[in-house]
Amino acid sequence: MACRLLKIRISKLTRGPVDNPRYNFGPGNGVCSRTPLRIFATDNQVKPGLCKRGLSTETSMRRTLLVLSLILLALGVCYADSGVTVNFTSNNTFYCSQTNPPCDFMGNNGGVTQPMWTTGDFVSETFVTGQNFVNDLTANWGVVDRYGNNPGATYENDVYINGVFVGSFLLPDCNFCGTLDTIVNTWYFAPILGAGTYNLSIVLAQTAAPNAGSEWFSVPNSAGAPSTALFSSTPEPGSLALLGSGVLGLSCVFRRRFFR
Repeated sequence: MACRLLKIRISKLTRGPVDNPRYNFGPGNGVCSRTPLRIFATDNQVKPGLCKRGLSTETSMRRTLLVLSLILLALGVCYADSGVTVNFTSNNTFYCSQTNPPCDFMGNNGGVTQPMWTTGDFVSETFVTGQNFVNDLTANWGVVDRYGNNPGATYENDVYINGVFVGSFLLPDCNFCGTLDTIVNTWYFAPILGAGTYNLSIVLAQTAAPNAGSEWFSVPNSAGAPSTALFSSTPEPGSLALLGSGVLGLSCVFRRRFFR
């Protein structure tokens, strides 16, 4: 686009037209026109129009801001993906206990584990969720409590994701009640970066006294529904900052585009 010849007509004009070398956008200063710019006002009353190079620079800056905003927005969304629910414990969950045989899949044992009462007994399964990270876990697990002979005692189960301790729950001595309970809880923890793959394990943290009973895990919970685990990625302050920066940048781009 060629430079515009500015002719500003001011009713109360005190000066005539002049050739103002300040606004000479010729080849000597590397812009657009070879003709001196004629104006009808003082220098501080007029601004030259944008030449092609000026427009090109402004467009380039606007495009750069748009790309940067989209990148920040994408990063914020990427690090704040939604939760993923999996069946756990399930027929594919692997367990180990002090019984015989000591280790097997729950599906090979009628959808339950063998009785567990010893430190280190565990259930474990690996899931591909596609999440970049997880920082909270919600449990809805079926567990049969058959502890007894030790009134007031509780038995701790520790929860791990990719080998990182994230929380625990307790089963009480219920006088050998054998009740199928549902463990419902949510644990919050520092983000665990799993590159989309997460191993979930529950490990007994203590050994019950002799003749004090045991526990075992069940595929259905007390409501008859499958036991589940919810892996979630709650946005961290850094993720919120990325989202906010992206949205702010986009708003600036569109504001300049539609309201200039």
